[in-house]
Amino acid sequence: MKRFNLLLSLFLLVATIKLGLFSSIKSDQSIFFPAKIFQKLTELQKFKYNRWNLLLIPSTTKVKCGRLKKEFSGFIDSVFCHGELSSFGNYIGDWSQDIIYRQPFLGKADLLNRQNRSLSKLSLPLGADSEEIINLYASDPLEAYVDLIEIVKKGNKAFGSGFQSVSVEGNKFNIYPILPNFPVKDELKLTTLMNTIKSSFPKALVIGPFGASFRNMVRIKKDITMVSVVGAIIFFFYFTFNFIKEGTQFFRVLPVLVNSLLLAIIFNYLIFGQIHGVVLAFSPTLIGLGLDYAFHRLYGHEKRASWRANFSGWVTSLIVLLCLSFSDVPFIKQFSMLLATGLTFSLVLFYLELEVFSSFTPLMGAVKIPKNNFFFKASIPILILCSTLFFFKTNFSLSLNGLEYVTSEIQNTRRSIFGQKNFPKPTFLIDSKKDMARVLSRKTPHPSISVANFFPTQAVAKVNLNSWAQEFNTEGIIQSKIFNPYFENFSTHLKQAPSIELAISQGRSYFSDLLSKDSILSVFFIENDSLASFKEIFPQSFSLGEIADSFPRLLKNELKLVFPISLILILLYLFVYFHFSIKKTIFSILPFLTGLGLQAIGVLFLKEGASFVFLVGTLIVYGLSVDYGIFAVSSLESTKEDHRYAELGIWHAGISTLLGMIPLLLASHPVLFQLGLSCSLGIIGPLICAVYGIPLLKRYAV
Repeated sequence: MKRFNLLLSLFLLVATIKLGLFSSIKSDQSIFFPAKIFQKLTELQKFKYNRWNLLLIPSTTKVKCGRLKKEFSGFIDSVFCHGELSSFGNYIGDWSQDIIYRQPFLGKADLLNRQNRSLSKLSLPLGADSEEIINLYASDPLEAYVDLIEIVKKGNKAFGSGFQSVSVEGNKFNIYPILPNFPVKDELKLTTLMNTIKSSFPKALVIGPFGASFRNMVRIKKDITMVSVVGAIIFFFYFTFNFIKEGTQFFRVLPVLVNSLLLAIIFNYLIFGQIHGVVLAFSPTLIGLGLDYAFHRLYGHEKRASWRANFSGWVTSLIVLLCLSFSDVPFIKQFSMLLATGLTFSLVLFYLELEVFSSFTPLMGAVKIPKNNFFFKASIPILILCSTLFFFKTNFSLSLNGLEYVTSEIQNTRRSIFGQKNFPKPTFLIDSKKDMARVLSRKTPHPSISVANFFPTQAVAKVNLNSWAQEFNTEGIIQSKIFNPYFENFSTHLKQAPSIELAISQGRSYFSDLLSKDSILSVFFIENDSLASFKEIFPQSFSLGEIADSFPRLLKNELKLVFPISLILILLYLFVYFHFSIKKTIFSILPFLTGLGLQAIGVLFLKEGASFVFLVGTLIVYGLSVDYGIFAVSSLESTKEDHRYAELGIWHAGISTLLGMIPLLLASHPVLFQLGLSCSLGIIGPLICAVYGIPLLKRYAV
């Protein structure tokens, strides 16, 4: 068996290198979004419209716009500096020039009104209608600048709305909207841009999709490293301690654990085409869970009974994990599949190691279990009673908040910027470029921003251009820096009045915000009372609020299915396993109820409340804790000596599982922390109940 393990380890090492598995670990946020939500966000990400971020630089730092443009020239298309309009000149110029084509000229006053309206549209105010999604993927920080129109009205270089600066935790920041020239999923460019900003302005903050993605990416990478290092240290001391107590035979489990973990990672990489860092962070947990099967056998004297209980524990865990693997949330799907495959490989390889290819001598249990502990025994009925609070008194947040790592400084900054105004709540509609004619002919009573707003037909453009020419000299607009170039060669412009096709080929700077390679974006601003009628006309339209609201609905529907299906299937399996004994079936789930009570108490100490990730942990613990119940109840009919060895197996299995989850409690990312907390509390309860509680029920079960 040693030769088999060595050959398998070498094969897996070569496979890992060939696949480039660990060099292609993902750390983006896409794994947290259900497919239906991520598809919409991906569609929005095609447009520059959703790439604006707010760069906040301490007001004590003197910054010139030219310096910003120079330092970030390779990464951004625009820097909108307060104090000057030149950085937005291309936008303003294009919009102002195209006013000429869109409408007849009615006089100088009308000119200013139109330019103001254009600037207002130019800001494309994307409302902060969903605090949960605003910095996760798609938002437009120019929503804080809807009063850009005041720049023109007042004729000065300052923002009329007063949003040029913001105070956060006593520190004042100046705000500079920036437009990166690459999609947020480009991790290399994202890292380079953010590092460039930090090197130039160490105390700067970035609010927006790029800033949020970078913070989460960095946090995930740090947590992966921390969890891996802490997990390795914990298990090193754990194995060393057991080596001293139990001897060299204890180390037979090491190659099996390593091979099981590598097989699970490779298997998931082949299924999903990638391995995400958040999923990989659960490697220590998988090692701890895999040890369960080894301990139940190493401390078991009866071969058939040990493997029968091991198999049953694997089945109950697999039921929950397979149910979760059908989730629309990629993280839940990949995480549950990693555990399911890892536990399967552990069970098979441990059976081959301990029973098929070689023999072993059961361990004698040099590590003693503290017995007659009144505190543990008394806590069991209390925790079982508390388990009822979990579903009836605990408020779970199923929103997107539980997926994002946010510092208090960023939270306060968001409130300071986005909490000062009631922003419009836009609705989006994405059409194919093939539908250009339909987009141009589309009529709606609702205010909107689309391709149809910008460019009329060529015939209409020529009529409008003529009306401007008739009034041009008399109004004295010849001095205008923006309009003068249009009339220096009037006849040429008259012949080339743009059609929509020509407009696309010209690549207007503002027009590109609403065009991608193959799609057109239209933005509608709908009143709440007319939203229903609008959706009837445009059923494919969507808003960020709808996307955010669909997430808890989707999760709620999934959990409504997964919880009862898992519960019923496991109870049915236990009922058959215990030869249709209702008492033994109930006794075997008491450990889970004890863990559920401990989880209910733990929720009270969460500052941000419990998220759906905590619930996922509860489901996983349900499948795992029944394993302890099966062993504990089965051992009640054994001899006193065999019962003692069964308890030792449960004790070591529980401790090893707990040690595998402890590193997650040190993580800062909410997904890792809450899942680690839920599983840790959920394992402590079953361990106490299986060792101290179920033996008290012997006369009722036997």
